[in-house]
Amino acid sequence: MKKPKPPKSIAIPHRGHYQAMNWSVELPLDHDCQIYPRVSTPEQMQNVSAEMQKDKAFALRCGWREDQIIVDDRDLGVSGQLRMEDRIAFNEMLRRIAGGLIKAVVVWNIDRLFRNRWGDESGKFMEICHTHGVVVVTPDFVYDFRISWHIDRFKRRCEEAWNYLEYHVYGRMIAARDERARRGYWSGGSLPAGYILDLEEKLSNGQPNPRFLHYIPYEPHAEVVRWIFWRFRELNGNLKALMREINTKPYLFPDFGPDMHMFRGKLQHTKVEGGYTITTIPGLRRLLTNRAYIGYWVYKGEVVSTNNHEAIVDPALFAYAYNRLSAMELDGTPNQRLIERRKKYAKRHDAERPAILKDIIRTDDPKVSIYTRNTKYKNRIFTYYGFCPEMEGKDRSRAICCVDAAGLDMIVLNRLRERLRSPQAEVDFQDFRKFESKTTREAEEELGLIKREIESTKANMARILEQIKAGQLTNPDLVQVANESYNAAKEELKRLEHRQKTLEQICKMRETSETLKDIELQIEATKAHMARILEQIKSGRLTNPDLAQAANESYTAAQQELKRLEQRKTETTRIAQEDEERRTYRDLMREVDEAWEEIVLPEEYPRLVYMFVRSVTLGRVSPSFCSVRIEWKDPTWEADEGLIFKGPSASPKWEPEEIAILEKYYPTASWEELAELLPRRSRQAMFDYYQHRKIENPRRALGLPLLRNDPNGMPYNICLEDWKVMKAYGISVEAWKKFEGATLIRWSNGQGYYAHSE
Repeated sequence: MKKPKPPKSIAIPHRGHYQAMNWSVELPLDHDCQIYPRVSTPEQMQNVSAEMQKDKAFALRCGWREDQIIVDDRDLGVSGQLRMEDRIAFNEMLRRIAGGLIKAVVVWNIDRLFRNRWGDESGKFMEICHTHGVVVVTPDFVYDFRISWHIDRFKRRCEEAWNYLEYHVYGRMIAARDERARRGYWSGGSLPAGYILDLEEKLSNGQPNPRFLHYIPYEPHAEVVRWIFWRFRELNGNLKALMREINTKPYLFPDFGPDMHMFRGKLQHTKVEGGYTITTIPGLRRLLTNRAYIGYWVYKGEVVSTNNHEAIVDPALFAYAYNRLSAMELDGTPNQRLIERRKKYAKRHDAERPAILKDIIRTDDPKVSIYTRNTKYKNRIFTYYGFCPEMEGKDRSRAICCVDAAGLDMIVLNRLRERLRSPQAEVDFQDFRKFESKTTREAEEELGLIKREIESTKANMARILEQIKAGQLTNPDLVQVANESYNAAKEELKRLEHRQKTLEQICKMRETSETLKDIELQIEATKAHMARILEQIKSGRLTNPDLAQAANESYTAAQQELKRLEQRKTETTRIAQEDEERRTYRDLMREVDEAWEEIVLPEEYPRLVYMFVRSVTLGRVSPSFCSVRIEWKDPTWEADEGLIFKGPSASPKWEPEEIAILEKYYPTASWEELAELLPRRSRQAMFDYYQHRKIENPRRALGLPLLRNDPNGMPYNICLEDWKVMKAYGISVEAWKKFEGATLIRWSNGQGYYAHSE
């Protein structure tokens, strides 16, 4: 049977009955449509299901089939005052419009789309719909923005939505809201992590609930908040160290359960797979200074109550963080200690230093930071990375350990070079090229398939392991087969997880590309909107002063929006260019081989580090040796760990405890005893202690030997801790003497200068 052609005009339901339109707008029934549901408060969320069913029934009565109707409910609980790009479902709807996937937007009321004062967002939306031939269908009107008076009508509806908000909400309701807020009730906006709202208006006995719209703990998040405060104190108040720990977690706060969907849009932290996280130092500082966690209710900067709701953080634990981070004390007086610390802080930067790792280097001790400094050694100036303990009341302390900066920089760069030229890198590159030609949907489908294979492989490994542990396999041949199967599955799991990371990387790059297209779409729409306003002003059609003023205000708002979009485009373009630059370097490394020094110039080294290296972490192993761990930005690269000689430096300052041991035991103890008592000091260092202070050496007075190798072969100028490392890694004294700058000893995979030493 031949499908009938859609009519030029159609009767659509209007407030319970049908009304024939006296204008001719063809509904695009041969294309999909999208319903846009949106409510902005948790209370409204409870009624949204009925409204969505009503929207869908309306679309069906208009003539669309059920399989043509798209419903995306991700903007439930999101304000209509947000920009289109900041609403997940709306932004995805714009992508469908630009891609020609939908030709109609169905909405029960225009205020579901916009509650915007200046009309800049609604103006962009109309331009996008006009460009792509999309109509907006409501129960009382079908808007086709190719018709000029439809544009005016849509503008008026948007203005009415704002006027209602301004008069009824910001006027009458705000006064009532202020009154309620000053009595401790939630008055809108985001919720602090760890809390949700009590939405029960009445108690089980029918009486009013005094806790209605008050904060109540949400334990899955509250326990995370308590951990953050506890860990901050454990780290001696080191905010950066805590931020680094958080960055290692896939998510910080788990997703809300299905019965908590009304609170999804109220947690103002970054959404990631599996939950939410904190991505910035200021965001972490705000959490650690939020007085809501000890039961305070603060409204418009004023403490309304100190016992408004249940506290979820111990007061002493909260006070520790608050007093270190807040410019105000809990009683509202200035925090003089913090003010003085901020006055002393001055950021130091010297572009001529060779320390290209200075922005990403750290230590494995959260109480120790690394700073770049210069020192004079044997009449030469060296730049080094200094280990500086964080000390109470001081911004920076003296360095207790120094690592040659130029040498460590080259160790990291050489490792990067090896990574880019490894056989696995070639496989990854070919994989990348293979999947690059796939569409985003194909890549996501492939990713889903790989994830299912990973789960299947893990289940298979678990079954084999269970059989082995349960003793079900008594036959030695069967045990051997099971072990071989397990090892094969383990290798397959490694391969699949590596491929998963590659595909996730591609999908992320695709998302950046899609975001760039979204921004460009909105830039063009904003420019067209501005041109339309300008044309109206220049044509003299706006004779009414109020209309002229409104047009000027709209144009100014559009100018500001255009500036913001262009800045966002610049930042997104930078991310896309960096991705492309990484690919270019990968391709280059496959061809240059030994010509690295000729192709990659020293001035490019900082850029290479920025693009490929996430962090470099050092740990003190002994006075002359450090562990090093390199975390890469490429998710398919596992971290590299190894050991380095840190380079020459002056002896560290003698600690009071060491001096006490030296003065007590040095005169009479054997060299072996002294080495055990002062394992970080060589006999040369002990001799120099007296020599530099011009104190008579007590061993000389007793006629005992001063500088001599001990019977076990340990030289007098090497301490016991260094000697143990040298023996463990097979480093000879002759090789030790040849070390000049920072030198790689060995990577954990066996590669390095002493990879094959015994």
